[in-house]
Amino acid sequence: MDARAADSHDGDWGGFPWTHGTRNAEVGFRDQETMFQWLPRGSPVFRLFHDIHLHTRFRRKEFLESICVLERLWPVLLHWRHIIEVSAGHGLFGMLAAMLVPGLETALLSDRRKPANYSELLELIARHMPYVKRRVRYVERPLHLVADWPDQRFVVAIHGCGALSDHIAERAWRSGCSFALVPCCMSPRLLAELTGSPLEQRCSPWTPEELMERIMPLRVQRISSWGYAVFLSQIPPMITPFNHILLALRPEHVPYLEIQHNLPLCPLPPCGPEHQRFCRA
Repeated sequence: MDARAADSHDGDWGGFPWTHGTRNAEVGFRDQETMFQWLPRGSPVFRLFHDIHLHTRFRRKEFLESICVLERLWPVLLHWRHIIEVSAGHGLFGMLAAMLVPGLETALLSDRRKPANYSELLELIARHMPYVKRRVRYVERPLHLVADWPDQRFVVAIHGCGALSDHIAERAWRSGCSFALVPCCMSPRLLAELTGSPLEQRCSPWTPEELMERIMPLRVQRISSWGYAVFLSQIPPMITPFNHILLALRPEHVPYLEIQHNLPLCPLPPCGPEHQRFCRA
């Protein structure tokens, strides 16, 4: 689905609380009313939103993005005791998972360096949910220096820039892990590598969004060739034009997405219509 087309049908996303043209804005007082219309006021996520507004600086886009990816992945996350967030940055996704996913024992966050607001966010969460500190651990290490991951882990990477998403996917494959990607901007050089057509960044006739649309089928084909079942979904395009979620499950993990009965309900509101949930690629 073209991000620009989706952006013109905002009603399809259930009145998602977003103001156009403010992706770089920080969580602030003016957001409270719209967030209250979407998040229950007594929910731990709304409380975290309120604490962030009062005590630290954090981009609204990244807050909403982490919430929506977690809501989409909820049926899968329920089946893992250990997850790894790679290219984690501030680590909010992993911290939210540690807060909300019952049965989750550890959330390992990994990136080249740990930003200052990681510690600030963790302290805000631990004020009300101290157990999160026991579940979360941050490792500062470049991906090429990280040992293979244990195969009982589920790997998540949100907006690994350029070819980083593909390097993470390959590392997950070699480690025997199922994984989920929210790919970021695409390098034309990667497109050239996969298609055999030489193309330089400086002469690309395509926008980053168009490059993403061209590279996704190639990425799906590549990951499928490794033996994974690949599923696609989206988060609201008002958050980011790079709004695709690619879920790659090893065959033995496919039932994790299909089994819905007798599972704990997601404490987060839907971030889009039911028909936008994961579909087989």
